[in-house]
Amino acid sequence: MKYKNGSSGGTAVAAVATVAAVSGVIGVALSQNNQEPVTVEPTLTSIQKPVEEPKNCLIKGNINNKGEKIYHMPGQKYYSQTVIEPEKGERWFCTEQEATSAGWRKSKV
Repeated sequence: MKYKNGSSGGTAVAAVATVAAVSGVIGVALSQNNQEPVTVEPTLTSIQKPVEEPKNCLIKGNINNKGEKIYHMPGQKYYSQTVIEPEKGERWFCTEQEATSAGWRKSKV
């Protein structure tokens, strides 16, 4: 994380700045010595990009609240509502065989 004043800040400032940057917010934090305010601006590396499906891989591998690994096919009831969150272990699959081989089951609806 870089600050407008060129410093990298302390640990606590970096944590606050990271939250602001990941949220895409330009904010203000205190400098390392906690006396001088600095402007926090998001950088390309600090902003998370939306997860898009890999080309031709349209099967969504979702993990529900019970920890069950369920895949959703295009046209199924919850397909459009399902959002893939890789940080939770969710992923895209290119084929049903790939999904089942990885231990995922097909959605029942």
